[in-house]
Amino acid sequence: MPATSPVNLQDSVSSEVAAAPPHSPSGDLLAPVWTFWSGAWLRGHGSAVAIAVVLLISIVTAATAPIHAHLYGHDIFFLLDNGWRALHGQRVHLDYSSAWGPLTFLLIAGGLAISAASVAAVGYTNAVVALVAGLWATWLAAARSRSIAVIAFPCLVALLVAAPFALGDPPFATSHGMVYNRYGYALLALIMIECFPPGTMSQASRRTWIEPVLTGCAASLLLFLKITYFLVALLFLAVSLLFWSTGKRRVIGLAVGFAAVTFAFLAYLRFDVRAMITDLLAAGAARRGSLGVRHDFASLVSEIRPAVLLSILAIGCARFSAASKTAAYCVTAVAILAADGMLCITNAQSSTYPLAAVFALVLLFSIEPALLKSAPLGKGGEAAILVAVAGLLILPLTLEQAGGLAYAFVESRTSPTGILRFDSTRLHPLVLYDVPPTDIDRYSNGHEYVASLNDGMRLLTAHTGPNDKIATLDMFNPFAYALGREPIRGGIAAAAYRYTLDDEHHPSPARFFGDAAVVMVPKFPASPAIFFDGYQRIYQPAVDRDFRLEAESVRWKLYRRIPQSGVH
Repeated sequence: MPATSPVNLQDSVSSEVAAAPPHSPSGDLLAPVWTFWSGAWLRGHGSAVAIAVVLLISIVTAATAPIHAHLYGHDIFFLLDNGWRALHGQRVHLDYSSAWGPLTFLLIAGGLAISAASVAAVGYTNAVVALVAGLWATWLAAARSRSIAVIAFPCLVALLVAAPFALGDPPFATSHGMVYNRYGYALLALIMIECFPPGTMSQASRRTWIEPVLTGCAASLLLFLKITYFLVALLFLAVSLLFWSTGKRRVIGLAVGFAAVTFAFLAYLRFDVRAMITDLLAAGAARRGSLGVRHDFASLVSEIRPAVLLSILAIGCARFSAASKTAAYCVTAVAILAADGMLCITNAQSSTYPLAAVFALVLLFSIEPALLKSAPLGKGGEAAILVAVAGLLILPLTLEQAGGLAYAFVESRTSPTGILRFDSTRLHPLVLYDVPPTDIDRYSNGHEYVASLNDGMRLLTAHTGPNDKIATLDMFNPFAYALGREPIRGGIAAAAYRYTLDDEHHPSPARFFGDAAVVMVPKFPASPAIFFDGYQRIYQPAVDRDFRLEAESVRWKLYRRIPQSGVH
């Protein structure tokens, strides 16, 4: 591929993205779709509208905090505990083990700092991230579109961050669970759009320096967010070679952005690359044991619909490309679907494929000038069909995210009765609804989990002092944050058997219990047995050896470290 000129999906029939959109031929049944998408009604104010909507999404997200959780209520303590650790100067991989990088925890620490350690910190953090990602997306879209896509892309990116439910779950199953996955998808969306740039961009413009630098920054952020998202980013950058002649300017920009952010994070981690790699390899090895055939097969089946739609869209868009890059379109679509499937499986996420929806928008960006000139060429109907097919990928995901956020906002304005609340003043704003008693997650939400933490905090208040550091033999450790105590130096960000640790790959007992003075062992773990039983089998012998049972309640056993026992 020549290095002197850009090669991409942009149709060469137009050199101006801002060309006036034509009218669809009269009698076209898809005329309303075409008229709406072509964006003449925006009158050049698409970016301003996008900014306004992104601001609205961010404000609503902040106003919704803390959400009323219908599912995975205990997941908020994954964020609060690790954010609390970061606020106390602890670093993942160095001070405790983690399958995740420091990015999410540093963001939550910032939310805790500005909110006086409020439980609303998670929502405030999501609001800020949604705002930054949405504005970044608006800036990228402004150079690529004058259609409704200039609004759709930033809104989708902001909603991917802000919607308060786990991707793949129903939008009314509100939860703080797995927000890092949402951050990852938003960053991948920003990288994806830069990988397939508009042909109208001048190669001498400052944007052709700035965009690759920011893409390099985004790729590095993914490295320190969650390793699987970083691997997908590398895939996107590699596939982009099919569409972009990688000259020195882009390579240098990507390298500069990646190096700058990576250096900053490695400095934060005191350049202990070995500790970071050790944690990630151990977590990866443990996770492989839970990738069951049934789960993989179900994910593949659920991907048939986006695969079919994206294939139709890619082939259809190739017809509008003067270069007839059909193979390139199809190869990229396959890479996107493979990335979506891989993330779906490794995230334990069901039937939601955000990257396919984002790529549908990217395809429309890439041939927009050709689409806008399609009516005079007699292809107005074909163009409207392509837009409609793209809409089948984009609209369901966007409406689902928007509906989930709206539902959570309305619900946050209510004061439910008959709900058990936390005794702690700090935790009292949280509302956790019950799940069905037959659900394996019943102990991680609703009155079961609230009663468990209330009981544990009473036990700790009665038998420990403010300087006693607390370890917990459960998936998350809620007590240091809940009681306002210094967290232990040791442990793990989240403990789940065959997800973050297994019999061969786990922190040693000495590293796991660290400098804890007491260990809380639940009688009714919040984690389902499939995640807890093997985890307890690994560490309970060390509890029995190095700690003594000092007190117990209906729901907890409190063990205190044996004086001068040493940790083997």
